[in-house]
Amino acid sequence: MSEVPGRLTGHVSVITGAGQGIGRGIALAMAKEGASVALAGRTLRKVQDVAGEIAELGGRALAVECDVSCRKHVDEAVAGDQTFGAYAMAKEAIRGLSRVAAREWGPYGIRVNVVVPTALSPSAAEYMAANRDATVRSE
Repeated sequence: MSEVPGRLTGHVSVITGAGQGIGRGIALAMAKEGASVALAGRTLRKVQDVAGEIAELGGRALAVECDVSCRKHVDEAVAGDQTFGAYAMAKEAIRGLSRVAAREWGPYGIRVNVVVPTALSPSAAEYMAANRDATVRSE
C-alpha cells in the first residue's frame, strides 16, 4: 500500500463473495484505496486467505464466514443492521415498486403515491428509549 491515503481511507466496505474471483478482486481494490474491508464468503478459509493478502499489503481486513443464502449467517455478519436493515430494505422496495407502477400505470390514468409519515408514536418513542445505542435521532 502506498503512503498516500486512498480515496476510501477511513471507510469500511463489506464485500460478499470475497474469497475468490470478482469478489476477491473488488476486496483487493477497495483495500488498495484505503478501505478497511469485511470479507464475507461461504468458505472461511478462502476469505481468510484474501484477508492475509490484504494484511501483507498493509491493509485491514476481517474474514467472515457468510453464505448469503443463510439468514443466520447474514444476521451474524451484519448484526448492527439486525433491526433496521430489513426495515430500510422494505421501505426502499416499496418506493421502487411504486415508482415503476406509477410509470407503467400512469398512461391509464392510475396514480400511484407513497406516503412516508414521520411521526414519533408512543411505541417508537418506547423503542428508542430502550435501544439508545441502536437509534439516532436528530432534534
